[in-house]
Amino acid sequence: MNVLNLNKKIILTTVLLFTSILSEATKENWAVLPFEDNSKSYEAGLGRYLTEKISKLLLLDKSVLLISDDAVSNTLNKLDMQLPLLTENQYSFLSSQVNADLIITGSINEFKQTKKNQGTLVEATIAIRLIDGVSGKVCNKMIVKSNSTYQDSRSSRIDLFKNVLIQASFDVAKTIKENNLSVALVQNILTNLAFINSGKNKGYYLGLPVIVIRGKKVVAKGIVKEIEPDSAAIAIDTVVSGIQPLDKVRPIVAF
Repeated sequence: MNVLNLNKKIILTTVLLFTSILSEATKENWAVLPFEDNSKSYEAGLGRYLTEKISKLLLLDKSVLLISDDAVSNTLNKLDMQLPLLTENQYSFLSSQVNADLIITGSINEFKQTKKNQGTLVEATIAIRLIDGVSGKVCNKMIVKSNSTYQDSRSSRIDLFKNVLIQASFDVAKTIKENNLSVALVQNILTNLAFINSGKNKGYYLGLPVIVIRGKKVVAKGIVKEIEPDSAAIAIDTVVSGIQPLDKVRPIVAF
């Protein structure tokens, strides 16, 4: 093998290795908290039923590591934490105990039934919240409306509701995947600007608030000041400690 080919092989190997490191660095641990049932359905267990369906679908996503529902429930019981969690500190503390980078939570807000000759159609309204595990801040909020197929009107209420929740679980999992803006990595720093490896193509936009994370600490806060298809510049307005290359950048709803 000549020197030129050897150099090419070394460069290719280095690029592949660095790509693998970046992929592992951005792979996240997700935890799903039991969804509440605020629908006044008066049917027990529907929130847990939806949670289990969502978790099974998210397990299929190989880009994330899903913490088991049992591990989350056991930790909540051990810590004597009651749902729903109400503060950023509670979310952050729970995340530290189960090693979650992102917490998925939400509620069943409403069931609406429509009866016609062909049967009963049920619409479910589901609220979703994505919570950053380190800061406890909300990353995104979404509302999903799902419809069942027409069911036999003689079916029980619980069967009608469970049927639409199966469809809702698919819609929720898809919505989470499409609306969870991916974590970016800092590539370079220039004075109060941090340059990252995500841009318009990943859903980032001008004015988007972000936090910068290293390990289990928030080290800075800022907003997207400049944007390109695959990169962006973050204007840092709050620094807890110095920013470094490969620090994670998480979009949030607000500071």
